Amino acid sequence: MAATLGSEVDTLLRRLELSDIALAATADAMASVMLEQVCDALEDELRVDLQNSHRYLTGRFAPGYGDCPLELNDEICLAADSVRGCGIAVTSQHLLAPRKSTTALLGVADHPVTGTLAGCTTCHLRETCIFRKKGTTCFAKN
Repeated sequence: MAATLGSEVDTLLRRLELSDIALAATADAMASVMLEQVCDALEDELRVDLQNSHRYLTGRFAPGYGDCPLELNDEICLAADSVRGCGIAVTSQHLLAPRKSTTALLGVADHPVTGTLAGCTTCHLRETCIFRKKGTTCFAKN
């Protein structure tokens, strides 16, 4: 999966950063929420389509969260043809441009995927995790 709010959002955020930093921070947060909602809607649509053929989605894993490496952005964008498809490019640091963009992997199973997330105890980053230092987790739904 690859999704973006587009370069116009980047332009707006840069303009706000020059004129009103508090408004820029608020707009940045709101854009992040909007991008997550776009991904949730796409995932819901895929989930329904797959269930009609008795196939089921697993959870969504995005590069840069937990122990999913940012370098995976390169392969996901190449496989999704994201530059031509939706205008997402990958920088040499494996970050996405436009800024309010994301990629993710979703698995497809032949049975409903149930259970709970593995959690922090099995994560490779549990000792240095920025989320745990803040008192939350990377999989917490806010």
